[in-house]
Amino acid sequence: MSKLIFTSEQIRVLRRNPYVKNVSEKSITYSDEFKRHFVSESLDSKTAKQIFIEAGFDPEMLGESRIKAFAKKWRKRYRDNGVLALKDTRQNRSGRPRKTERTPEQQIEKLQAKISLLEQENELLKKSEWSERRLENSEKTSETFARIHRMKTDGSYTGTIMDACVFCNSFVHKIAKKSTQFCHPIFPLF
Repeated sequence: MSKLIFTSEQIRVLRRNPYVKNVSEKSITYSDEFKRHFVSESLDSKTAKQIFIEAGFDPEMLGESRIKAFAKKWRKRYRDNGVLALKDTRQNRSGRPRKTERTPEQQIEKLQAKISLLEQENELLKKSEWSERRLENSEKTSETFARIHRMKTDGSYTGTIMDACVFCNSFVHKIAKKSTQFCHPIFPLF
């Protein structure tokens, strides 16, 4: 890759060119059509610089090393595998293919690493669920105590706070288990 970095103005100019698929500060991706056009013109004995100029590119903006590198890469691909090798297949793959197959030991090591990662993810999810449940329970407990306090201060309950706590806890558990709409005269549903 060239050491030249495109300015925002150069990026804007390059994006307007129909032969540019994508461009960033450090790289440019050409369309498959341009690659085929380049190779066919190259076979007609045109120089790489000439082809880029005719396609609307400024060689000074791209840099000579970048043009030479693309020319070399596209010609080699065409020689080795024909026109299909010029097609951009990155959207069909998720990375660079391996040049060598993994040994059984390497495959086992990779799978063990994957298992370890999944186990760690499961532990994290368990801790997350536990924390959420704890928070949820503490909110329910706070609501229960608030209700008991209100009933005690307004005089609608005259028993002990301990009895109210025991009653509320068993009442909440029964409702959660039965999922029925039960209302107690002293402790209406929350």
